[in-house]
Amino acid sequence: MERTKSKLTKKQLDIVLFGSGERRYNMNWESDRFSGDFNSVYEGVVPNLERRYRETESDYIRSEIERYMRIYPCPVCLGKRLKPEVLAITVADKNIHEVSSMTVEESAKFFALFGSVKAGERIKLSITEEKIASAVLKEIKNRLSFLEQFEKRVGSSPSLHHSGRGPDRDLRLYRGVLQPHPSPLLVSPAR
Repeated sequence: MERTKSKLTKKQLDIVLFGSGERRYNMNWESDRFSGDFNSVYEGVVPNLERRYRETESDYIRSEIERYMRIYPCPVCLGKRLKPEVLAITVADKNIHEVSSMTVEESAKFFALFGSVKAGERIKLSITEEKIASAVLKEIKNRLSFLEQFEKRVGSSPSLHHSGRGPDRDLRLYRGVLQPHPSPLLVSPAR
């Protein structure tokens, strides 16, 4: 095909970009090694790049394909990557996205309000909630304490997820340090 993009109809441009779906086309191919006709579906530029991006093990190829990629926040979740039903669940008026967006210091202050009276503030839990949350809260507080100590040595204050507040290097290090610890949410003790 020898046409400029401006000369293509919307339907033709969609086929070039996104493929022909199930529709097969008779194609004529000529190169130094092969020439001939074959009948096939057309994958499309965008699906081809997406597939090659997923399948490649080459950092160079991945970075070349990334030149054509853009990140747009989802119009439903606004980039939070969680369903509205999940974001509707809150603890102390904070949903999981708000809590995970906190810095280590902010998180430590927030979780310190559970189960302790500090400056007259306390987040009260029912007896049932206390039973359910006690092991999880203990683990979260222990990990946050570790991260606070770690931050004092490193001298930075990144958030717990990639929000742009801290260096990627420190975030990877934090995740690596936290990884070996079993989570009470994922591991149940043998009885």
